[in-house]
Amino acid sequence: MVSVKSIDSNYLSKIKALREILPGFVLAVVVGYFSFLLSEIIGEDILSFEKSPISPVMLAIIIGILVSNLISIPKSCDSGLIFSGKKLLSFGIILLGFQLSLSDIFTAGLESIPVVLGCIITGIIFTIFLSKLLGLPKNLGILIAVGTSICGVTAIVATGPIIRAKKEEIAYAVSVITVFGILATIGYPYLANHLFENEPTKVGYFLGTAVHDTSQVTGSALLYADLFNQPLALEIAVITKLFRNICMILVLPLIAYFSSVYGENFQNESTTGSQPKLKLKKYIPLFIIWFLFMATFRSLGDFSLESSEKVLGVISEENWQGFGGILKSLTVQVLVIALAAIGLNTRFANLKELGLKPFVAGCLAASTVGLVSYLLIGVINS
Repeated sequence: MVSVKSIDSNYLSKIKALREILPGFVLAVVVGYFSFLLSEIIGEDILSFEKSPISPVMLAIIIGILVSNLISIPKSCDSGLIFSGKKLLSFGIILLGFQLSLSDIFTAGLESIPVVLGCIITGIIFTIFLSKLLGLPKNLGILIAVGTSICGVTAIVATGPIIRAKKEEIAYAVSVITVFGILATIGYPYLANHLFENEPTKVGYFLGTAVHDTSQVTGSALLYADLFNQPLALEIAVITKLFRNICMILVLPLIAYFSSVYGENFQNESTTGSQPKLKLKKYIPLFIIWFLFMATFRSLGDFSLESSEKVLGVISEENWQGFGGILKSLTVQVLVIALAAIGLNTRFANLKELGLKPFVAGCLAASTVGLVSYLLIGVINS
């Protein structure tokens, strides 16, 4: 029997957690909605466009970074910004699943496999070789390699314990990935439009493989879709990125094996302790499952309309379309707030002590993965 005391304790802990999250969450919401407002004012009221060419996505990231680096944000906002940048982003991607059918996901996923695998293999091999050439610690090179090639911060955090990387090495790699990921988020949509003008599928494959973190891929693809009115690119980019995330299932065990054989922290492993545990379940995002669930729900609903006047025998076609429209609008709002939080959590002052070499490695690694992505897309879709 559950005691009243334990219920009260759980309730109070939830209230405390909510209070910790609230300041940062509110700040992200304010910056996000100010981005929407500023986009309308500049694009529609000042420039007199029917639809603003100034993307609220780009404004959210830029305003967030400016606020973070020009104003001292209270420490009390940290928890809420981390929550908004991770949980809200995941929620936005889950909502995005409703805009897709299972056949869309299956087709795009299959077609992206050669590009994804080519970028991962080339990126890891080249970055580790380059890091060795620059004299970086072996573990730092591995972390930058997996962060650039697979899925950004998540891959770094997953790989760190496996290769017994130092905390400083993990922090350095995360910083490098963050800097070049932010630059790619803002710059790659324009580059992709130049490389693949009016080809949103190719743009989606490029952004889904050439940009690092899930948040950065989503931001860059959302920015492209907003700027060039190509929502298909967002859908393809997210599907491609989710497939990259899943590739951790294959890549992490290989890294664990080679690190145990050749790694600098494993020379006396037989005498110093047990092998580090590989907990893949912890690093395969749950939102991928929910994303597929939403796509399945959408597919079943659309399929049922072919043989009935109501979706699943309950919802009218008009209400079903209206529901889809509400979710589509909510998806954009949630993602913009999440990206505002990521901008607010980007502080360049923390990067001064890293030195130049890790950034040289990160820059060349990111450029190489982008080039390989472009070449593979050209060859496969020629």
